[in-house]
Amino acid sequence: MKESRHPLTIYFFKFVLLSMVFLPSLAKSQNNSLNFQHLTIENGLSDNAVNCITQDNEGYIWIGTEFGLNKYNAYSSKIFHPDKLDSDLNGTSRIICAFRDQKGRLWFGGNGLILCYPKEEKFIKYQFEKDNPNSLNHNDVFSIIEDEFNDIWIGTRLGLAKYNESTNSFTRFMHDTIGTATEVHGRNRIIDMFADSRGSLWMTTLMGIYQFSLKKHTFKEFLLNKKQRNSHNANQCTFMTLDKNGSIWVNFYAQGI
Repeated sequence: MKESRHPLTIYFFKFVLLSMVFLPSLAKSQNNSLNFQHLTIENGLSDNAVNCITQDNEGYIWIGTEFGLNKYNAYSSKIFHPDKLDSDLNGTSRIICAFRDQKGRLWFGGNGLILCYPKEEKFIKYQFEKDNPNSLNHNDVFSIIEDEFNDIWIGTRLGLAKYNESTNSFTRFMHDTIGTATEVHGRNRIIDMFADSRGSLWMTTLMGIYQFSLKKHTFKEFLLNKKQRNSHNANQCTFMTLDKNGSIWVNFYAQGI
């Protein structure tokens, strides 16, 4: 699928082909076997189910799990249960995604959004508030990124949110709110995102890929199967990335890359 007005190209092909091409050469290039060190609950990790990993500016590794956040210094792990650190963080132990911004702050998503100042080990939580349109869209946060203007964007179960640092608030964006509840949810349930250098955010959802214009605040839809636009199975995407050549690589659920 190629967008004629945009130099980015999206590739779809079977993962098995990549394996056949790259794995033999990779094996030849490995003169020595890889050595693995395991970090588990037996030697300090809060939980064995790890969802995300990031590194702060001082070199510490932060590990988000199903039950708590871990700060690892290559020798030992310090465990944070955000809901136990602050009563305002009640119910926040599951960490799904992690991101380090240009200022060195860490952002974590789970049951809400957590802003962390790693040096001070200070945590601030943001959540959906029913009567506050300037709060998060939803408490399920799956992806956090920073655009070329250093603005923070959050992908939730119910659309996109921009963090407004000057007002400590959020601006919500949703795509295609017309349709059944299942269809609206499928198009706005953001799974993964990245920002390009041409003024766009790209995101995967349960029902296709979407390009969001930072200038116009509009969405553009890309589907693997246009004839089945309302099908979850036909266009469901998971993870994506942008390579150095400007090409987008997307994993379509059970349909390869």
